[in-house]
Amino acid sequence: MKHAKAYLCICTIVVCIGCKKEQTDTIEDYSAFLNQKQNIFLGTISDSSLVWRYGLYEFQRGYMSRPLGDTRKSLGFWLVSNKDLTTRISIIAPPWNLSSEEFFSKICSPGDKELGSAYEKFEMQLNVNNQFYTTNGDQTGSRLRVLKIEKTLDEFNRNIALVWFVVNCKFYNPNNNAVLNILDGKFLAGFMYDL
Repeated sequence: MKHAKAYLCICTIVVCIGCKKEQTDTIEDYSAFLNQKQNIFLGTISDSSLVWRYGLYEFQRGYMSRPLGDTRKSLGFWLVSNKDLTTRISIIAPPWNLSSEEFFSKICSPGDKELGSAYEKFEMQLNVNNQFYTTNGDQTGSRLRVLKIEKTLDEFNRNIALVWFVVNCKFYNPNNNAVLNILDGKFLAGFMYDL
């Protein structure tokens, strides 16, 4: 009886250690990404691993601000390849009220977000191989999550909000109905919120 209790105790400890290690590995997967400060997109698109990073010989970044009436606007961010200007990824945030802090407290606060059409939900757009794709379509089973948001300054002392996104989603080509899946996507976007 004593041996059975000892065996049960050892098995329980081994299972707990195994579960604890698995949780730690998941946290470590994001910790390197969360320590990143340069705009970047990493992920797998149709079995191809991508690393698109802001830099002189890699990708350039751009900011977008679209007024929607007198009191609301939507912000966007993109990375475009220096080698091929048709290769680009962008994200457009839902509109927010300019008289509030809801961009930080609601729109880009940590947690799950909805993908869909621009100016209603978050929309991502992808240009690759001279083809345009958008997340405006069925996103059942997809996931867009904000891990962290941080106010900072860019190299020109302009106010930006860095937002760390993780994403698994479908991209649709509106011309030929082709679908691309993004798996294990990580996107560090920057929004110039007072543009």
